[in-house]
Amino acid sequence: MRKPIPGLNLGKAEDFKKASGFFIDGDEQNGTFIKYHLTGKMALKAKYKNGEYDGEFTRWDTRGRLEEEFKYKNGNLHGICTEYRTGGKRYLISRYVDGVKHGAQEKFYCTRFHYGMKERLDTFEHGILHGDRKGWDHDGLLLIDEVYQNGIMIINRGIAK
Repeated sequence: MRKPIPGLNLGKAEDFKKASGFFIDGDEQNGTFIKYHLTGKMALKAKYKNGEYDGEFTRWDTRGRLEEEFKYKNGNLHGICTEYRTGGKRYLISRYVDGVKHGAQEKFYCTRFHYGMKERLDTFEHGILHGDRKGWDHDGLLLIDEVYQNGIMIINRGIAK
């Protein structure tokens, strides 16, 4: 088994490949790439096919807490992609088809007392707002209740007071 090569925490997924890391199987064109933080915790695990992301892409912070779980197909986001914030708490769930938002995108509060409470729901079709758009305050009170068709708001049910 190969020893991990420590590298830098670069912040951008695209830059990880340029930093220290190695392929645990295959090569730069087709394989699984992993990278570790200087702390020894895993920083990134990504699959490549024909030199592009293809499959699962996972990134962790220096403490080993999950930051991103993305799915790629032929270099494009494809499937359910999840971002995490403070302490590894779920922050954003987006759905993609061939690199374009398609379906529900859900955003969650990450404040100290409101972890996991839904903050926003936006519905996309081929990258354009199409369907429900809702927003809630910290107490779960509905503030935004709209319906979109091809990016144009067609119904505004008003804002709670």
